[in-house]
Amino acid sequence: MVIIEGNCLHFDEKPWSDLASSWDFSIWLDIAEETTLQRCIARWIGHGHDPEAARTRAEGNDVTNARRIIAARLNADMVFSE
Repeated sequence: MVIIEGNCLHFDEKPWSDLASSWDFSIWLDIAEETTLQRCIARWIGHGHDPEAARTRAEGNDVTNARRIIAARLNADMVFSE
């Protein structure tokens, strides 16, 4: 058994969508956008960014990418909601 993580793994856009045939079972974690934002801010603070820079980076990159992937995601075999 191999477990891999990443929201791009459910992204219905090439080349990411080509990966779906590589696994037998997939799980999507349906997390509220605010939770995603707060976790990303915390991650960037952990990498040495001050809180304002961390928020800017999270909102400008992480949340933007998450919205894009959610809007065009492949179906998962199982979905866990927050």
